[in-house]
Amino acid sequence: MGPQDETRVIVAARVRPTSEQEDARGEQGTMYCPDQRHLLVCHGGREKAFSFDVVLGPQSSQQDVFEECGMKKLIDMAIVGFSCTVFAFGQTGSGKTYTITGPHSLFLGSSQEPQMYGLMQRSVSYLLDQTQSMDGDVSLSASYLEIYNEQVRDLLTPWLTSSLSVRGNQTHGFYVENLSTVELGSLEDFMKLLEAGLRSRRTSSQAQNEHSSRSHSILTVSIRAEAANANEGTATQGKLCLVDLAGSERLRGPSSTEDLLEEAANINRSLLSLGKCISALVDPRKKSGHIPYRDSKLTKLLSDSLGGAGITLMIACVSPATANLQETLNTLRFSSRAKRIKNRPIAKHVLREKLVVSLQGEIRLLRSENMLLRQHLSSAEESARRSSVPISACYGGSEPLGKVETDPVAEGSSCSSVCLKNLLQELMQDNRRLQEEKAALLNCIQSSKQQGALLSLENAQLLHKLDELQRVISSTAHATSSCSGPSLCGRAAHCSLQCVHHQLPLAIISPLHRCRARVALPPLRALQAVASGEKYSAQTEIQSEPPSQSAGLHGRSGTESRGRIQHFLALRDSRALRGRPAEPPSWRSPNKVLPSAPPISALSKGATTR
Repeated sequence: MGPQDETRVIVAARVRPTSEQEDARGEQGTMYCPDQRHLLVCHGGREKAFSFDVVLGPQSSQQDVFEECGMKKLIDMAIVGFSCTVFAFGQTGSGKTYTITGPHSLFLGSSQEPQMYGLMQRSVSYLLDQTQSMDGDVSLSASYLEIYNEQVRDLLTPWLTSSLSVRGNQTHGFYVENLSTVELGSLEDFMKLLEAGLRSRRTSSQAQNEHSSRSHSILTVSIRAEAANANEGTATQGKLCLVDLAGSERLRGPSSTEDLLEEAANINRSLLSLGKCISALVDPRKKSGHIPYRDSKLTKLLSDSLGGAGITLMIACVSPATANLQETLNTLRFSSRAKRIKNRPIAKHVLREKLVVSLQGEIRLLRSENMLLRQHLSSAEESARRSSVPISACYGGSEPLGKVETDPVAEGSSCSSVCLKNLLQELMQDNRRLQEEKAALLNCIQSSKQQGALLSLENAQLLHKLDELQRVISSTAHATSSCSGPSLCGRAAHCSLQCVHHQLPLAIISPLHRCRARVALPPLRALQAVASGEKYSAQTEIQSEPPSQSAGLHGRSGTESRGRIQHFLALRDSRALRGRPAEPPSWRSPNKVLPSAPPISALSKGATTR
């Protein structure tokens, strides 16, 4: 069966025979089974037909139910990894527990009646027979629980009164947390387990049944089978679930106590949730949408069986009595809808990767080689002991062999050991060399990174200094251009001489041309001196200019200007004659060197132009 094959839910209908009380009341049967596929129900003088996969009449035995419902096929599919579920549902007293576990008297006395065994005992017996004849390793484990008033209880540990939690994830689906499991080795062990679980199950006496089950019970048998050939590398994980649902019942009369009302309300609520899930799975518009599995714990645990990847068998148990006709029709309609549910069964394989399988084969090969090497080693030791040769000499030792003859096997083993040692040393040297190269490369990379970081820092500092210099130059030019009068001319001359001396761009003093003093650029002779690398003196330029061109400087007259220049020259000559350097005039500060004035020719030209 492929993963994309769809299978319908198998639905079987079983009609129980009439009871002694019903015969005493004179009730007649309302159902007829013309064949094994159809069921006729007489209702209001008319007959209503229902068709199922299997129809079992009142005369059918427990073995007939096991054979006709295809239980053997389900168990075989569970062994190969499929998830198979069988559950019986119907009205209270319709024979659900009798079909699943057998009559209640089967667990009271010490006598066993195998012909009265239900589907649980027969299924486990057939499963044990099949697994014992298999070649591979098969392990069986079982768990047994009940859902009473929406509380999950472990029937194998009845002394634990606390309820268990139902969890869910994408890998395992819904499961019961901390549920105990028991290993199954024989049918006797299972009968003890089943007897202990049924003794702990909640039952009560009802009008329809003296031992009515008031809870839903689920028996799960997990089957893990590994192939006999380990090279296949696969294992299957299947399970078989047998579910006995509590019966729906309408409580009437004053005899209904509060506990019975609560039990009936919870039972009907869970069965209603099961009906909603089946209706949603049948409707093609709702199947692709939301399925209300989370409405009850019963539908959570049956979600994989109803609309998942499992194979499901539903047994509808009905009563032929006329008094139960309405409940019988509801059960048959419910099972007719469930027959249209389609699942996609998928076998659960515990796959092992090909790498793991290959590694296992390699381990076996290495073990065999290790055994051979040990044999060679033992033979070499034995030969060395017989020839009185040290064992270290047989394995590349430094002691000479002398004239003693050695065994060829020992000699071959020693040569191989020496070759292996040499090869190992070469590999270790190569590894050490590669590690040193790697460390050198890492150091080079680290130093390159550090140098790059230092260069980036220096570049940022230079850019910062350049920005500060540009701001200082721009602020100086702005302050100089805002000055007026004689001080402007002096500062302009000072700036001109500093620019010439430090070989700065002449565009620095360009804003001075906008001043009212009309300060001119340095003369051509100063530019030529700077270009040739000589030192330029503005005083020499002033001496070379005729006195007549200095008229109009600072608003002074020509006579006053010539007088001051002659006084300065005379003072300098007198100082030179005495052998001392010329001192600045008394009206200047001795600690402050003021720049010389620009050439008189340029100033006189500017004055003439203005």
